[in-house]
This record gives sequence, C-alpha cells and structure tokens, in this order.
Amino acid sequence: MWVHRGAQDSTPQAAASSAAPNPIAVASTPTPPCTRVTSGPSDTGLTTLIAQWDRVHPDTAVAVWRTDTSCPVRIVAHNPNLPLLPASNNKLLTSAGALLTLGPSFRYTTSLVTAGGAKIVDHTLKAPVTLVGTGDPLFSTLAYARTYLGSDGDTLNTLAARLAKADGTRPALTKISGGVRVNGSVFDARTLPPDWNPGDIGSVQPLSGIPTNEDFAGTGQLRSVASPVLASAQRMRAALRDAKITVNGEIGGGRVPTAPITLAEVTSPPLTAILRIMNVPSDDFIAEQLLKTVGAQKHTPGTSAEGAARVVAKLTSLGILASGDRMVDGSGLARADRVTADTLLRLLLDAQRTPSWGAPLIASLPTPGRGTLKGRLAGLPKHSSVHAKTGTLSDVSSLSGIVHAADGKTYSFSILCNDVPADDIGAARIFQDAIVRLVAHGVAG
Repeated sequence: MWVHRGAQDSTPQAAASSAAPNPIAVASTPTPPCTRVTSGPSDTGLTTLIAQWDRVHPDTAVAVWRTDTSCPVRIVAHNPNLPLLPASNNKLLTSAGALLTLGPSFRYTTSLVTAGGAKIVDHTLKAPVTLVGTGDPLFSTLAYARTYLGSDGDTLNTLAARLAKADGTRPALTKISGGVRVNGSVFDARTLPPDWNPGDIGSVQPLSGIPTNEDFAGTGQLRSVASPVLASAQRMRAALRDAKITVNGEIGGGRVPTAPITLAEVTSPPLTAILRIMNVPSDDFIAEQLLKTVGAQKHTPGTSAEGAARVVAKLTSLGILASGDRMVDGSGLARADRVTADTLLRLLLDAQRTPSWGAPLIASLPTPGRGTLKGRLAGLPKHSSVHAKTGTLSDVSSLSGIVHAADGKTYSFSILCNDVPADDIGAARIFQDAIVRLVAHGVAG
C-alpha cells in the first residue's frame, strides 16, 4: 500500500550581525532615457514611395525612427497617430505584455493528480486520475509536437511515461481503476475572444484551460475538436495505454479533487521559447492562450478581457500605449483592435532599450525567409538584418520591426495598411518590403 509523503517542515535560521553598519551611500539620480522624438531630414526615396501608394490606399500609416541615437529621430511620419487595425501586429503587444507580467522564464505546469487518501495497491491506483491544466498552448502528443511545434518536452506521452515510473514518493503505476478526469478551470468557459469576425477566424480552435494539439482534431491541423476537455481526456487515456498503464472507468471533465496529490507533472519551455513558436508562424491560438494566462495570474478563471486589461495597464504605465489604442484580443483577429504606428515604434524602442524583456521579444520575430516572412525581403544588402512581425486580415496588411542597416544605423519601422482590396494584399506586401529595403540600405537621418 502506498502512502503519500509530504514535504518536511523546515525552520530558517536568522543570523544576527554585530558588525557596524556601513555608511549610507548617496546615489545619484539616473538620467531617464530620452523618448522625445526629434525630426530628421526627409528621405526622398521613402516619401516618393509612400505618396504613390497613398494616392490609391489612403488608410495607411507609415512611421520610421532611427533608434540607435540618444533620442529617437523621426525619418518618416505618414499618419503616425492614426489608430488602425493592426492584424497580427497585435501580437507585439501580447508578447510584450506577457514578458512584462509573466516574466521571460515563465513556464506552464500540467499535472496528473489524485485525491488525498487515494491508495495504490499492487501498482494500481484505486481512484480516478485528474489531468489539471494551466492553459499550456504547447501541451500535445509527441507526434504533434514534433511535427508542428518543434518542442517535445511538455507532452502527454512524457507525462504518462513519468506516471509509469516510480519517483520516490509512489511506486510505478500499471493500472488506473477510476478513469481519467480533465480539469481546465484555470480559464473561463468562453472559447472565442470577443469581436471576432467569422470571415477572419478561419481554423482558429476553441480556447481551453487544458488544450492538447492546439485543440485540433486528430494529428493534423485540418479541423478543430468539438470539446477540448473530452479530446484531452481521450488523448491522455491513449498516452497512458501507450505507457503500458491500463485505464478502467469513465473519462471526461471533473473537478480538482480535495487535497490533491500530484502523481506526475510536466513543464513547458520558457516563455521566451513559446514566443518564438508563436511569432515566427504567427500562431493565433498561442497568442489567445497567452492573453488568458496573463488574466489568470490576477483572477481565476482567466479571461481574455482581464488579460487584455492587464497588458493595456502595463504598456500604458510605460508610456507605450496612447489614448486611441485599443486591445481586445491577443492575436489581432478582433475587428475592434486599434493601434497607431507610433505606438508600435514606442514599443520597439522600449524593447531595444530594455533587453531584459525586449531582447527575447525581438529574437522571437521572423527574419527574412522564415515563417511569415518566407519568400519576402530576399536580397537585402550585406551586413544588414531585419526582425519583423507581419499581420494579415482579408483587408489588412501590416509589417513592423527593426532594421540594422548596412551603414551601421538601427531603425524601427511600422507600416499599417487598412481597407486594402483583397486583390491588393500582395501589392501591400511589395510596398512594405520596398520600404524595408530602402531603410536597410541606409536612409537620410
């Protein structure tokens, strides 16, 4: 018979010091970094290109700043304070908000627990086992993780394998007689964020506190599951059987048991890695799960609205968001989202100046030829580099990021194109790429 052993209590010892106190040092007040944007010389190539596009597509904003100077220098300002739909450029806000509220080293934990007092006899758990989620968007089967996520650490298969081995507090399990329960109560029951247009959603899956395979059905990405909880229960049972653990009893949703005992758990990669997996292909599901996770740190169950409110509050406190900006969801699919080009440049400026959170954000963005920039920005000048986030809706195309130019200067840019006819989305990308190429060669300022 197995009896759970709790952690032993320990009492910290406080050591008193009889040494004389050090003199109080008077620190000088550091000079805050300059955020006042100064005006630089106009670049003829850029202004001509923008004027040609604007004659046909007036709902466009373009802003370019040089950001390696003591104060940022404005190179281009075309409707820089016009609030527009950002599409997936909204993920820049989500990424920054997650890094600032959760921390770069944040990890999700997914656990298999049972009720306190449950018995294990002859390697058989005489009670249900409950899968408890925290909203991990990467939790999946090993096959799905390797195919789509490039991550195989926090999988159902790993979790089941750990249950099949003794861990020092319990013996290895070969049978569960009480079935499998699943609990995702860390999030609310709303599976879609507010203000999503069905025409923009495509194949976005239901949000859940306990998703598996990003809540796609089967092992591919063709259709969504009808019930995330049931799908996760079925996948957990299959993973347990693959680990040679027989499961008898019902499967489905259930509460976290009273005084739960953790039998096994897995943790996700750190947030820095999750952001790369999200931003390179522009994964909408991960963005929405992250936003709810931010909300759940303050109130459980976590909601999209609470997550957005926390991100907005944090970015506003840093002077990044302006009064006309509005964040409704995490992915940028919401038609109520609004942001200005200058707002995105303030965010990118702060990211460059605060590497503790800004460096992982910048590193998570696609580079030419990768992810959503595949087939774009080829042939940039030698010794230049670009990290940029794309955004696309049926009538929106956006591109914002950072250019290290061939002349050694660093620029941040944001290009938001709204009300673009479907036939012109490709032209919008060509226009954006042309601006980035000019900046990469080095422009006035």
